[in-house]
Amino acid sequence: MQESTKEQLYEGIYKTIREVLPSDVEILHISLTGSRSKGLESPTSDYDVRVLILNPTESYLLSTFISHIKIKITYGGKDLEGQAWDFYHQFLNLVIEGNEAIIHILKSEYVYTKSKELMQAIWDIYEKCYEPSKVIQASYGLLIHYLKKHLKDPNELHDLRVSKDRKKDEKLEVKKVRYLEAAPVKFVVECLYHVLQLRAMLAGKTLLQYFTMEDLMVFAGEDEQMIRELVAIRKANKSQLILVTERIKSLLIEGESLPINKILKDGEVKFKELQPIREEMRKKADELFLNMIKK
Repeated sequence: MQESTKEQLYEGIYKTIREVLPSDVEILHISLTGSRSKGLESPTSDYDVRVLILNPTESYLLSTFISHIKIKITYGGKDLEGQAWDFYHQFLNLVIEGNEAIIHILKSEYVYTKSKELMQAIWDIYEKCYEPSKVIQASYGLLIHYLKKHLKDPNELHDLRVSKDRKKDEKLEVKKVRYLEAAPVKFVVECLYHVLQLRAMLAGKTLLQYFTMEDLMVFAGEDEQMIRELVAIRKANKSQLILVTERIKSLLIEGESLPINKILKDGEVKFKELQPIREEMRKKADELFLNMIKK
């Protein structure tokens, strides 16, 4: 996309969002998230957005502020969907919690930003509050979601056996699952994206540096050429089913078989250890907000 075309596109998206939001809220930032932010879009991909808004000062004093607005409109013949979050009561809370959704806002290309300095300050706060187990849980959850919905046979019987003693961590589970022989390339690529994310995080890397599919290719190993070819098919807008080869299946099984429970337990300990830092960052976040509403 040529720069002038991109500028026109982003200006159009901004104006469209501005028209559907209440006139008394200020737009601080708009990030283009979803497949476009990961580098997995096709020419027909919709626009996914995350919008940061600031309510009128008096609404915070009277507790009449809007914390969340769902966006579902069209632009240029494509769906434009996402959410608008109040900067203080929604967005900053997620920043302090180290929520994985913040990565998508901070790492994605922005359609509009009122202040690069403000977003850099948010980045500095989030980097200190970041705890990878939360992000691993989110990425793993999305991998399992896509596998169940698009790459596994829904008619295959599941045989589950769960320990009756819930006080114990022991859980006996047997699954009889069959991967489909063919699946939409969009969801195959999406699953492989999350497998590479999980590889990166288990290698001690942070998604603050490794986020797009191109970033993650360094973790593809001998599968890089295969994955690049699948991404190229996706980008060419070829939505046909593709063969799910044994190599693709082995990669999916690798991601699905991760010891996620141990990772999450270790993360709970680290999350508590970060609490003093989070309290310090909360004070900085409060200062940012107060300075904004004083202007």
